Amino acid sequence: VGAAAAVQGDGTVPSSKKRRQPPAAEATAASAGTADECSTRLDKLLSELEDDGGEGALGRASLQAIAMEVRALPEGELHKVPSPKLRALLRRLSPLLGVSGADGEEGEEGEEDEASALDEARALEAGALFLDVVTAPRMPHELVVDELIEALVRLAKHAIDLEAISAEASAAAAGPSPAKKAKGGGAKKGGGGGQEGAPSPAAGAASATGGGLALVLARLPALVSTGALSDSMLLQLVRLGLAAAFGAGSPPHLQAAGVEVVVAVFSEYDAHRAAVVADMIEARLSMPPAPTKEGRRSFALPDGSGKLQVFTAMAVGLLQSCAALPPIGGCVGEEDDEEG
Repeated sequence: VGAAAAVQGDGTVPSSKKRRQPPAAEATAASAGTADECSTRLDKLLSELEDDGGEGALGRASLQAIAMEVRALPEGELHKVPSPKLRALLRRLSPLLGVSGADGEEGEEGEEDEASALDEARALEAGALFLDVVTAPRMPHELVVDELIEALVRLAKHAIDLEAISAEASAAAAGPSPAKKAKGGGAKKGGGGGQEGAPSPAAGAASATGGGLALVLARLPALVSTGALSDSMLLQLVRLGLAAAFGAGSPPHLQAAGVEVVVAVFSEYDAHRAAVVADMIEARLSMPPAPTKEGRRSFALPDGSGKLQVFTAMAVGLLQSCAALPPIGGCVGEEDDEEG
């Protein structure tokens, strides 16, 4: 009956496999063509940078165009780009990250304070592109420049601080909680809470830099896995991850990204595990007390089933990274029996 029901009016039997094969083949050919076209466009953009020979900052349009082509390339294709072209790209990204030919750190803090939110967002975009390049499979380790990574860590830390300032400003503008108002603990009428509904400058800056910061943090675990970082640089990344995870007002996606950075260092480098745990405990003790029990649970579970404390989520991540899976194809006891 099933076979008869499958016969069409013209007496033919439909074949779902035959119908699916041509689109799949077309999709494979299209993706291959797209990869070739993307590689050609990227080569042209990088050739222009190499031929230019300039050392100035990369323009935002060029930055976004190159980043789009780099991320569109299939995994494992970027290492085929000649190293001189990639070095030319990194030279043009350096000014955006605050790295110049002179080795001077004085005045950098003031320059960061004077930089506009858009400039900082552009710098974070440059940092994300830098990480896209150096963390690609089979990339040479000499492209992992410590000076650029240090500048990127400072930039990301400043963006995390902006998130905290924005959260404090938003809390102040919102006023006291309903429970405090009921107890008469609210602010006096006409207090300095600012114009209601008006975003603070810090909130605008955090909004502009939040997307780039998330991109940078998401790529740091891959940077840790390259094995090209010094011990001091690894510990700087741990502190950056802790700042993102435990920072006041960090949104859930930044908390999760910070946890991933800390877990990456902990799982990849056994020698630093004690230091990572000590820094994690110190970061937890440095957190301001939450007003309520629910307020302490700010880390959202990936499946959306609930929330728990950031410290708990990070501790579980560290423990899970230490767990060794049993060998595939049998248990240790079976191997012992065979040897006996």
